[in-house]
Amino acid sequence: MSRFKITPFLLFLTLCANAAETVSATTDDSAFVAFVRSQARPIRTVELSSGAPDNDSDLAPFGEIVGKAPLVGFGEADHGGHEQPSMRNRLFKYLVEHKGFRAILLESGYIEGLLADRYVQGDPTLTVQDAMTRGFTHGMGDVREVRELLEFMRDYNSRQKGPSTRLHYVGFDLSVLGDSTDVPLNELIPYLQKVDPKYLKEKFQTLLALAKRSAAFTHFAEGLYQKLGSEIIEPDHLDPLTTIAFEQLDASEQKALENGVTALVKRFAKMKSRYEAKSSEMDTLFNSRLAFMAWQNVRNLRSRQTHPKIVFFDTVLALLQQYDEQYQTLSHLKLDRIDQRHIIRKDKLNEDVQDYTTGRNSRELMSEENITWTQKTFGKALAYAHNGHLIKVLKHPKTEVPGGGVVENISVKGAGVFLAEKHGSDYVLIGSTEDRYVDANGAPLSKFNGFEVMATTDCSSCLERSFARLDAELPLFVLDLRKASGSARAYLEPERQVRASGQFGDIYSVPHAYDAIFYVNKVSKAGNP
Repeated sequence: MSRFKITPFLLFLTLCANAAETVSATTDDSAFVAFVRSQARPIRTVELSSGAPDNDSDLAPFGEIVGKAPLVGFGEADHGGHEQPSMRNRLFKYLVEHKGFRAILLESGYIEGLLADRYVQGDPTLTVQDAMTRGFTHGMGDVREVRELLEFMRDYNSRQKGPSTRLHYVGFDLSVLGDSTDVPLNELIPYLQKVDPKYLKEKFQTLLALAKRSAAFTHFAEGLYQKLGSEIIEPDHLDPLTTIAFEQLDASEQKALENGVTALVKRFAKMKSRYEAKSSEMDTLFNSRLAFMAWQNVRNLRSRQTHPKIVFFDTVLALLQQYDEQYQTLSHLKLDRIDQRHIIRKDKLNEDVQDYTTGRNSRELMSEENITWTQKTFGKALAYAHNGHLIKVLKHPKTEVPGGGVVENISVKGAGVFLAEKHGSDYVLIGSTEDRYVDANGAPLSKFNGFEVMATTDCSSCLERSFARLDAELPLFVLDLRKASGSARAYLEPERQVRASGQFGDIYSVPHAYDAIFYVNKVSKAGNP
């Protein structure tokens, strides 16, 4: 996917290589290495094609880790790799066949994901390529590993006799246009035309018109980014742009939009039986979720007013100013309604970045709500996302800022913390990590998907360094961290740096973050579709 790139003001939450020795955890890992050697369970392969029912005994340790939990998280250290998504596919197949799992969620848009689920359910009008390109956000679906997942699910469903055993795909994240409230509302029109045409013609049209105004500048910006060579808005710029768009409404209009989506959610609850009688239980279920997503979007926007600091806000303003003469970008805005409080102050980095991460708690809560809804709706579910979204504890990154300055001593709360609070031991998380990155020929890479790669050997207290010492005997394994005790547990307890996006940029206590960890010694790039 072609994408317009801008040098960011912050390499947010990405640890720079020269900050490798920032965690004072002990480096004597002998007891931990002995624990890994005795307790790690080798995995034969990550490839789904080798995971037939009579050939998956090596995955039994995953089954033991999961136990009876109805909700499982499987994290990845990086987007865009091959080994971890392939292991996800194989693990999901195992959980479906041995544990009765019925749904999988990916870190992609819920609305776009409805199309991917239609393919999984056997819609004859859709090809797998349709599902891959239109059913996922930010190009995340256009890889071989997603194709394998979707084809497995569709094939499995073709052999089922009833709805209770069918598999479902769900995206748990925002749409490609972020918090734009008009996006889920537009998706509701065909359904409301069938079940509630009078409401659609009257109150809903008023709500939709307001929502469209609240997102008008985001839609304009989408066209701008396409003119600049990108198919979509740069994801890091969605928070600034949707906030600017929303705040083009005056205070009373913002409140009217908030009240309108709240009333819509209540109407779906009140009219549930009547709507189901005119459509179906499943159709009503999915459309009521769209109404709730519109409400979630407004909550996200409001959260960024309570906690106004937004990373990349000044970058976006600079972009709009840069292209104003050519594309009249500023003429589409009431400039006095651009809230300068959203700009990160370089002399107050810690304070402002903490405010930004707190404001984003609403989005992580949204992810938890969507994951929880999926599990309650379809049964046992596997959620797959970046480790940082799924971990059960706060993370405390230390981040160097280009041009000088360091962000440190901040706390970042992911969806996994909300999941752990809501589900307790019913939520089991298996994190993932790796030692090194390689190309198609196995040669080491210094960059992976745009990120500089930090060598494991440069991080003396990282668990990956301990794992790498056992590569010859354990290149691919899963380890139940709950079994660690004594000196091995004591070594694990302190917060330490963990592999994330090529670096060791996340800091947290691993045994409190994960129940288990999956390790692969080398990661290659995702396959072409």
